Amino acid sequence: MWNREKIIEKVCKSADKYGFSNPQQLKQLAFSCEKSEDREVFFGLFPFFYDLNLQENYFARQELAGKILYKVRPECPLNMDGALYAAPGQWEVSVEELPWYFCVKFGKDKVQHFITELIPDIGDDKLLEKYKTMLFWVEMYGE
Repeated sequence: MWNREKIIEKVCKSADKYGFSNPQQLKQLAFSCEKSEDREVFFGLFPFFYDLNLQENYFARQELAGKILYKVRPECPLNMDGALYAAPGQWEVSVEELPWYFCVKFGKDKVQHFITELIPDIGDDKLLEKYKTMLFWVEMYGE
């Protein structure tokens, strides 16, 4: 079983060496994460979307972390508000698996409603665009 530090290390090494689209690496990482505790898996993958220290090679790392998060679907130890407030900071908007993970864990309608209600109160243009894109991916979920 891996702890969060090991998961972060493995995702960084794999993304940096092989990129995000290597099916063998994805399968191996997902397999090991499935054998680990949900809380450790979540906190080993979710930081790629908000932690400034993990933003080197951010696109490949987020893509890989997002694919694993969506595939393994660990329980989310954060409430929906906390998860959705934390996510957009460093999130690369082309990583649709993060909003889709939220749909799986909290329900598409709830996530869609939360973001729709939040958007009018966002003053920062960059953050507003991220939430609008997140809403787009939520609306696309399941289609």
